[in-house]
Amino acid sequence: MLTKDLSVTFCGVKFPNPFCLSSSPVGNCYEMCAKAYDTGWGGIVFKTIGFFIANEVSPRFDHLTKEDTGFIGFKNMEQIAEHPLEENLAA
Repeated sequence: MLTKDLSVTFCGVKFPNPFCLSSSPVGNCYEMCAKAYDTGWGGIVFKTIGFFIANEVSPRFDHLTKEDTGFIGFKNMEQIAEHPLEENLAA
């Protein structure tokens, strides 16, 4: 089996491949991030971690439009990680 080197260096950080999870519900906690690495994802952009739990807006998603197109996608309006700092740092 042939293997290709897909590694990239971005802002001085080397990733094994260019496929990274965004700061989103799919990388919401340590367990989800660990599973992503185990399945081959190259990196994760984790949500902002704070000393407080934000009172999130609801709903957290809105639609995007462009010119005459009624719908082109969603935008995520989550403000900060929903778990306390201690929980986010625990492994």
